[in-house]
Amino acid sequence: MTHRLLLRPIAAVVLSVSSMAGFTAAAQAAPWSDWTPLADRYQGAVEYRLRDAGKKNDRGYEIQFRNKYAQKLTLKLSFVGVDAAGAPIKSDQSVALDAGDPKKGGKPTDPLRVAMATLNSIDVTGVEFAGTAPTPTPDGQPGSSVFLKKQLDAARATLRQAEADEAAAGRTMIAHNQAATSGHLTIDTGEGGGGGRATGVTQGDLVGSESDLGAARERVAAAQKRVDAIEQQLKALDQSTANPGADATGTGAGKATLTVKQINELISSAQKSAADHDWPKTSETLQTILAGSGTQIKNDERAQIETNLGVALFNGGKPTDAIAAFKEAVRLAPSDARYQNNLGSALMNEQKFADAVTAFQEAVRLDPKNMQYQDRLKAAQAAAAK
Repeated sequence: MTHRLLLRPIAAVVLSVSSMAGFTAAAQAAPWSDWTPLADRYQGAVEYRLRDAGKKNDRGYEIQFRNKYAQKLTLKLSFVGVDAAGAPIKSDQSVALDAGDPKKGGKPTDPLRVAMATLNSIDVTGVEFAGTAPTPTPDGQPGSSVFLKKQLDAARATLRQAEADEAAAGRTMIAHNQAATSGHLTIDTGEGGGGGRATGVTQGDLVGSESDLGAARERVAAAQKRVDAIEQQLKALDQSTANPGADATGTGAGKATLTVKQINELISSAQKSAADHDWPKTSETLQTILAGSGTQIKNDERAQIETNLGVALFNGGKPTDAIAAFKEAVRLAPSDARYQNNLGSALMNEQKFADAVTAFQEAVRLDPKNMQYQDRLKAAQAAAAK
């Protein structure tokens, strides 16, 4: 009997691996995004949606979750992003979900508030089921094509809605401008019983419609960026799986001493130790997998494990070893911009600015529409120039 290898990469805690393409909080509350599947490492039956909280001086997000598993569960989540000053920020929270309907989903949770200016990723660091945990399938694995295609469908739906909102906002602004040029502009003085707004369009309406259109355009740009990012991930995955012979050479993998079952058990163990922030144990477990898996895992899977090893080493106070692991991930999956970004971020933390510039330049080349990579490249170039 052949066992399917279901790698469940540990979520990046300091350096984001699965980017959300930088959702940036706006000053006004935005509509909810479409429901999007969450990589819960099981069957992908938890979904989330988010919106900008809309507080000008307290930027952040409101996020709701719903459960399609037929049992109660608790999610342990890590929200990764940046604050208003551009500094990295992480928030760890737990969310309890009631049992849901596998087809329709459960009742949405009350909005969970996450305070940060830009949210880059929502990573699942643990799931506690009330009953027996379901058997993992590719639908819940962050690096699988099945899951990425589910995310892409949701992202495209969000883009279509954002484009419809932009068109509606544009029509409203045109109507207001036409009313103003036709002499139907009313000055709102706030005086009198009618408040100075008897008829026509006020100056405030004009300003408001322009602001609404600007916000709608920002949502379209963010939605398009998310679609582009997921399409890039799928393209990189297709390229890696289209060359199966690459697994046998150039991976640094030795002879396999672990069975597929043992590998999955070790990955589960690494997940648990990472959730407990036991970074030495996490690193040791991941190194055992890399040393004993041989060619049973493909280059893209090995690159994910190397990246997670880099995160564990970095969090465990071993930045030099972490950088070596990130470099190995880049070597194994050179067409994946995320790994170049992670390497650049680690180098920046160690003030190796020139090397960071090189890594971010490659990330931008691979994913030129990712504004986050462009911003990090500019920051590295500025630091290197000092």
